[in-house]
Amino acid sequence: MPQDEIELAAAVHYSFLPGPYTNDWLDIDVRIRPHGVIGGDYCSIFPLSEQRLVLCMCDAVGHGVAAALFAARINSFVMANAHQVSDPCELVVSLNAFLCQRLAITGMYASFFTLFVDLEEMVCEYAGAAHPPAIYHDRRRNTCEALDSETTLLGLEDPLPVACAAGHHALCSGDRIIMYTDGLVEAKNGQAQQFGQAGLTAFSRRHAALGVGDFNRQLIQNIEDFAEHEIGDDMLLMTLCVK
Repeated sequence: MPQDEIELAAAVHYSFLPGPYTNDWLDIDVRIRPHGVIGGDYCSIFPLSEQRLVLCMCDAVGHGVAAALFAARINSFVMANAHQVSDPCELVVSLNAFLCQRLAITGMYASFFTLFVDLEEMVCEYAGAAHPPAIYHDRRRNTCEALDSETTLLGLEDPLPVACAAGHHALCSGDRIIMYTDGLVEAKNGQAQQFGQAGLTAFSRRHAALGVGDFNRQLIQNIEDFAEHEIGDDMLLMTLCVK
């Protein structure tokens, strides 16, 4: 594919990423730092009602237009089905079945993480498939907790060889949830040391007072400085802060 067409495809692909989202209860900001022109990192925000929304993040294997299309197909499935499922695991299981049944011929697969937010009850429910753990930062205690993925990559085997298990967490004012793809924590410095989950949690504790937009911008900059701008993978970051 000619370079100008790849760049055009990238412009279309990244235009579908959500912009800043805010309501009376929370603020969300999304940042992407592509490694190449186009890749398979993607996230979504789906408001189901004024007080309920679904957040999703995926990382399709590989780079290029095929990975971007695979991620876009995941996004369109979630868009069509988010209103019809009752919990995160139902979404994970149905998405895996769809990928195995309809896209097995591609040989592609993806990690996935989803967060169901209930702002009436001020709780969230989450589930992940081989995706890096989201980080829950407790502002009052200034502590961080990993929200782990419990099942395997999607698109390889149906039914899933490891059962999906959903987790729950209360939402408190000032707290934040950080969702990201693996390029963010796998960035390495000149001594081959990874930024890692430890770097992410330390940054979050150090900058607890920042709003989500400044937090995301400064985190990406911090990682670029750490790796001396030699980033080997896409970095996608979505941060939610409870007001």
